[in-house]
Amino acid sequence: MSNARRIATLSSEHRRFLIVDQVIGAGIINFILNAGIAWAIARALARVPLWGNPSIANDTVATAFLLPFITRLIVTPLIRKKLVAGGILPLPEAHKSSVIRLLLARSTLVRGVLVGLGCVAPVALPTVLWFALAGPSELSHDSFI
Repeated sequence: MSNARRIATLSSEHRRFLIVDQVIGAGIINFILNAGIAWAIARALARVPLWGNPSIANDTVATAFLLPFITRLIVTPLIRKKLVAGGILPLPEAHKSSVIRLLLARSTLVRGVLVGLGCVAPVALPTVLWFALAGPSELSHDSFI
């Protein structure tokens, strides 16, 4: 079953939890936190280079790993607490893909590392490659943030 079909067949409670709590809410919080971190890293720079320290490449790779890693460390205990309190029902087995089953068998820390590494290759590396081949070699401070 495709992911889109799995989501479409979830209960309204599960869809609301995924869309509102885990996508919209987390997206807003992550946007604010990432902008703050980017500002702190580059506050003294008028332009941020593609390579070096700090740089677009370092920030892109670090964000692609750390964002899902830290999110996993925070969200897992929150979801467990919600499950125990009855705030959300467990996900039906039919909706668990083999990847989800594999990740659920691991500790929270190992899951965080696996998800973080799983985001670096498809997200960060193509982005840095695009910047290196076709993009600007630097960004203004405001564009970087």
